[in-house]
Amino acid sequence: MAFRANQFGRFGLQARTLLQLETQDMIAPSDLDFHSARLLAHDNHPSEETQQTLVYWLNERGYLPREHPSVRAWQETVFPIICREFQDGERPIALIPSAPPPGCLPPCLHDFVPSTLHRPLDGWFDDRSLWRVLNPDGETPLSNVDSAGKKEVPAKWVPMWPISSGLQMGAVYILWVLDRNGHILVGPEEWGCVKHSSIAAGDSLWAAGEIGFLDGKVRAVNLSSGHYMRTDLYTGWRDVLVEFVAAVFRAYDRIFMDTQGLDSSFFVVGQ
Repeated sequence: MAFRANQFGRFGLQARTLLQLETQDMIAPSDLDFHSARLLAHDNHPSEETQQTLVYWLNERGYLPREHPSVRAWQETVFPIICREFQDGERPIALIPSAPPPGCLPPCLHDFVPSTLHRPLDGWFDDRSLWRVLNPDGETPLSNVDSAGKKEVPAKWVPMWPISSGLQMGAVYILWVLDRNGHILVGPEEWGCVKHSSIAAGDSLWAAGEIGFLDGKVRAVNLSSGHYMRTDLYTGWRDVLVEFVAAVFRAYDRIFMDTQGLDSSFFVVGQ
């Protein structure tokens, strides 16, 4: 992606103030997260609110260190193998560029909206002893799956944010993206302002959509995204993308979540 001058990282106002950098190209969202955290923890650019280290900032947002065995296995072996398998077939997958949906003229404003609430999928599991995603009340497992017709789909989620957080109340979808480096990043729509391209900062992705949890485990994933639509490829590309996304999520669950993060009936909806 292009690291734009008016999108200074993912860690709130202090990061935007500290990241006084020139425009750079080809920085993946997760790399930008690391870069923001490094600056926040740097001796020459201490945060006004805390003097915590880089490890603190990344842990707070659910990131594992790059040297972690799971991270290395995923980025060096597991994810590349899955990509090659689906790129070498008769109906190959490809990165999907961001395209403004109808009513949003390029350049799309959502590409420039900083997403501050997203984190890696495994970082959403606060109760890691049971691998459950809890509501912001810290007690009840998150569930946002509804029945639409005869099938279940990810539904809108009404967050119960503490008043002290300063966040508005409202019904939002929980979004997910699979970035070019294999990171599954998840975050709320943030009341219509933050979209898939906000989490990805306008970069091309392998897939994007909405995610549904049932009793705190990933139950359903769809491919519904206004910014990341593939309409110019071969017939049946969506079926292949469904297979690819299902393979990625199941492998991710095995590597990062001890096969405990997905519901036993996990499925991918191609819409």
